[in-house]
Amino acid sequence: MKVARIESCAGSCRHFLNRITLDHDGGQHELLLVRLRHPAGRTATGSPKWLLAQPEFRAMVTTA
Repeated sequence: MKVARIESCAGSCRHFLNRITLDHDGGQHELLLVRLRHPAGRTATGSPKWLLAQPEFRAMVTTA
C-alpha cells in the first residue's frame, strides 16, 4: 500500500481529523484518522461530543 492523498479537516477540527486515501492492488481505500483528547483532559475541545458537534467534522465524515 502507498498513500495517494492526505486531506486535513479545516477550521476548529484541523488537528483532530484527517482523511487518507491509500492505493493498493485492489484499488483505493479511504481511512479517517481521528484524534481524541485524553478522557482525563480538562477541556471539552477534542472530546467525542465536541467533535460530533463541529460542522467541519460532520462534513468530512459524510463525504467519506
